[in-house]
Amino acid sequence: ESASENLRKISSLGGSLRAKMTRVPGCLLALAAAALAAPASIVPRSVCGGILRTARPPPGQGLRAGASPLRREMLHGLVRRRVAETVAARSATSGDLRELRERYDAADVDGDTWLNAEELRGVLECSDSFCLNTHWLPLEQVERIMVQYDVNGDGRIGFDEFVNLAQDKQLLEGKLEEYMEAFEGMDKDGSGFIDQEEMQAYMITALGATQGEVSKLMAEGDTNADDKIDFAEFLGLIRSRAIDLQQVFKYLEMTPMQQDTKKQTKIRPSALPIPGEVNMVHGKSQMDYILSQVKTPIILMIAFHWCRPCKGFAKKYERFADGFKDDLTFLKVYGEENEDTKLLVKSLQVKSSPSFYIFNHGKFEPVSSFKGANEDRFRTRILEFQNDAIAENK
Repeated sequence: ESASENLRKISSLGGSLRAKMTRVPGCLLALAAAALAAPASIVPRSVCGGILRTARPPPGQGLRAGASPLRREMLHGLVRRRVAETVAARSATSGDLRELRERYDAADVDGDTWLNAEELRGVLECSDSFCLNTHWLPLEQVERIMVQYDVNGDGRIGFDEFVNLAQDKQLLEGKLEEYMEAFEGMDKDGSGFIDQEEMQAYMITALGATQGEVSKLMAEGDTNADDKIDFAEFLGLIRSRAIDLQQVFKYLEMTPMQQDTKKQTKIRPSALPIPGEVNMVHGKSQMDYILSQVKTPIILMIAFHWCRPCKGFAKKYERFADGFKDDLTFLKVYGEENEDTKLLVKSLQVKSSPSFYIFNHGKFEPVSSFKGANEDRFRTRILEFQNDAIAENK
């Protein structure tokens, strides 16, 4: 059949597919099929409005059925990539894309404009406002996600592939407080874990699940096989959509917990410090010394090198240090730097980053703590602390 006849049939097919699958641009299907059926020199380049440009090959060397498999694969790969780009562009607003670009760039640690498996793991383990202090997503799961969304098969994730990943709800969203509230609500005895009985209470009451379904969910979430779900494993279940956060909140409304039986969870934030600057602390012994010497209240930020929200908040923290230089001393520690910083972090029972602690002179006892890379919340908590201090001194 002639190339024009092929083009007519495939265009019709593309239109039919487009009616059923509006996210697939039929014009790309038409152009791809036409290019495979005829020399590239006669493929109409206006079919997709210039989306896909075809190079003119030497005479008689179009991509017919007998053409080089390599050239066929190159075209197929290009079409797949263009389809992914078009889907992403059409499905996200400019505001969404701007926010996703910020998260993507923050995750791209080596700055090569692509995400490798380790960088992808980092962004999957964080929301837009917090990271836990340890890796919690198994590498095997990261690799499965990489294979699923690596459209062109180059072993890395580009921005358009990242947009598709985000639109499929693969990224954690929201505030740490929401996840902690849901977790603590299910953890009825305040042990810091959700056991089989507590999971059963949620699933049977809220979902009408069977005992077999409860056991299956526990097995899926219990990655270290200790017969209980810790907070990191709980996040994994939410990220995989095995547990719905809003459904948990509905369950908690049905079965309000007794607050006096809950253990309070402390969330951690990282020679003498210089006022107006962010001063690095390299261990608990140094922190104790600073507390004994500095008269102004001290705020300590605990961060981790892999924490994207920590990096995003760094410049803002520096601006706060300059703005409050007469009232507060600003410190920062990287929790994984050495054994002494690990001891400092452990003594504060930190569970996420960035987190912040305010201390008064002489005592390693925080008088206030908060968490998350939110500039407005940070400012509000600082001002609240100052107002409380003024009220106490009257």
